[in-house]
Amino acid sequence: MNMNPQYIEENEMKIIGDYPNTYTYTKSMAERTLKKNRGNLRVSILRPSVIISCYEEPVQGWTDTLSAAGGLTYAVSNGIMHYVRAKDSAVVDLIPADFCSNLILACTVQTAREEVPRLNIFHSASSSTNPLLIKDFAGHCIQNAKYLPYYKQLADPYVTRITNQNIFDLIIYFTEVVPIKALGLYAEAPVVGSKPLRDKAKWLKEMQQKMYAMQKLFFYFINNEWFYESSLNDAIWKKMDAEEKVEFNFETRQIDWFKALSGFYFGLRRYYIKEDVVSPETGFKQLLAQNQIDWFHDIRAARRFNKYQTKKDNSAYFPAVLSAQKFKAFVDSRVKTGSSSRLAFNDKKESLTRDPQRIL
Repeated sequence: MNMNPQYIEENEMKIIGDYPNTYTYTKSMAERTLKKNRGNLRVSILRPSVIISCYEEPVQGWTDTLSAAGGLTYAVSNGIMHYVRAKDSAVVDLIPADFCSNLILACTVQTAREEVPRLNIFHSASSSTNPLLIKDFAGHCIQNAKYLPYYKQLADPYVTRITNQNIFDLIIYFTEVVPIKALGLYAEAPVVGSKPLRDKAKWLKEMQQKMYAMQKLFFYFINNEWFYESSLNDAIWKKMDAEEKVEFNFETRQIDWFKALSGFYFGLRRYYIKEDVVSPETGFKQLLAQNQIDWFHDIRAARRFNKYQTKKDNSAYFPAVLSAQKFKAFVDSRVKTGSSSRLAFNDKKESLTRDPQRIL
C-alpha cells in the first residue's frame, strides 16, 4: 500500500469505509495481518474497552493520560462541559488499567500452554459482566467534583444528557457559542475592551471548539452499545488458584465502580494535573465544598438546622450568667496581691483594671 499522507487525508472516509475512524480501522488491519501471517505461532489478541486509571496496582487511581474517558471526566467535573449527546440507558464500557495488564499476562500463559498453536481473542471489558450506565458514570463525576473540587475550576459542574442532535446543537449554540461571541465583541469594543478580555474570549472559543470536537469523536462509541463475551477469560479464571487470583486479578465482576471512578477522579488530579490532593482511601471529604452551594442554599440550611433546635425562654439563661459581684469574688479568691499592688473594680462599667506593678 503506497499512499502519500496528502492522499490519505483527502480520501480518509473512502479508505476506512464503514469504520467510524482511523483508530478502529488500523486496529482491524493489525488483527487481520496477524491472522493471515502468523503461521505456526501461538498468538493472543487482547481487545480492551475504554481504559481508565488503575484500580489498585501500583496505586489506586494511577494514570498519566487525559485520553479517552479521561478527557470527558475532566471536562464534566471541571465545569467545562455541561451537555452530553447521549442517552441515560447507554452502557459505557470501562476497564481499569491494572485489570487489562493482568489479563494480558494471564492470557499469554494460557495460549502458550495449549497443545495446538492457534490464535485466541480475549476481551478486557466490563459490558457483559459488570455494566456501567452513562448516567451513573456522569453522576459519579459530579459527586466527586461536588465534594472534592479542582483548585482551578472553570465553572460549577453539572451535566445534562440530550438524545436529540438538533436540540443538542441548539442548546450548545445559545449557551456556549453566543455568549463567547458576545464576549469577543465586548473585548474588541474601543472603550471597555482590553487585551486580557480578548485573550480570555479567544481561549474560551478554542476550548468550546475542542469540547465539541471531542463530543463528535466519542459520539459513535457513547451512543452505540457492544457487549463483549468473556468465556475465554472465565476459563482462565477457573484454572487459577486463590493466590494467583489475588496477584493477577482481572475478574470484572469484582469491580466496585464507586471505588474505580473515585480513584480515576483522584488520579487525574494527582498524577496528571499534579494537584496536591489526598487519596480517596483516606475517606476525606471537603467540609465546606464550593460546589454544594447554590441559589437559596443559606435559607434551606437554616430550615434544616432549625428543625432540630429546641426553643427556650431567654430568662432561663439569666441565672447562669456571671454577675459582676460573682466575678469580683472569683478574682479576689484567685489573685494574690502584694503590699504595693492595687486591684480596682468598677461595678458600673463591669470592667477590670490592673496596676502594671501588681504581682500575681
